[in-house]
Amino acid sequence: MTQKELFVAQKLTEKTALTSRPHLRRSLGRVDMILLTIAATIGIDTIAQIAGAGGAEAFTWAAVLVVTFMIPYALVVSELGSTFTQEGGPYVWVRLAYGKFAAAVSTLLYWVTNPIWLGGSLAFISVATWSSYVSPIAEGSVGDYVFKLAFIWVAILIAVISLRFGKWVLNIGGILKVAILVLFVATVGLYAIKYGVHGYAAGDFSPTLGGFLGVTPILLFAFVGFEAQNGAAEEMRNPQRDVPKAVGVSAVVSALSYLVPIFAILAVLPASKIGGAS
Repeated sequence: MTQKELFVAQKLTEKTALTSRPHLRRSLGRVDMILLTIAATIGIDTIAQIAGAGGAEAFTWAAVLVVTFMIPYALVVSELGSTFTQEGGPYVWVRLAYGKFAAAVSTLLYWVTNPIWLGGSLAFISVATWSSYVSPIAEGSVGDYVFKLAFIWVAILIAVISLRFGKWVLNIGGILKVAILVLFVATVGLYAIKYGVHGYAAGDFSPTLGGFLGVTPILLFAFVGFEAQNGAAEEMRNPQRDVPKAVGVSAVVSALSYLVPIFAILAVLPASKIGGAS
């Protein structure tokens, strides 16, 4: 068989596989996809880490990476997601280009940090937040372990239930993330009006190699997530039309959600006052 014939045969096989499996309910509209992507890309807990790790340079390098990494990456995802609309997203894209083995390896590398993140830093931040603002939980106690296990399994259940129901959790999460950041920036503005600006000088924003090496890994991790929606491509109502617009809107919102709070933190706080989520 010629290369063209092999390609056609592969497409027919994939089409047969798609039509023979159980029907997936198309429940994701454009707004759902935008909020899902925002929920995946914005990490509130990483904003202060970025500001603290890079100092004033963090804002400079964040702005540079928005132009040189986030925008090209969003355009690639927009093209792939609107052209190859099979369920699976990144796995399907790599499989079409390089085969199942390469797709399996890339998917492993893509997801391998999530169990560590969910069962590690995210669970610890959640119990610390609950303990500080809701009800104290002693570290290492039975309640501490029960809380963390419950948190992890609730997150897993939300991930595996039908998107008809699970999408509402993601939608609310996306809205709350943006709302919290808007409130945060507003309070920073009020703080600056009342107490003045005591952060970094303008010259401190000049980029250096050391700042680049210190903050870029965190920024790259923070900026990824636009492809997450395409994992449920066959549950979208109109992926060809909605994926590019959803990626475009969520990219703008995500970029502003990082750049504005980072600049706000650096404008009013010296380096000694910046520390993690607190």
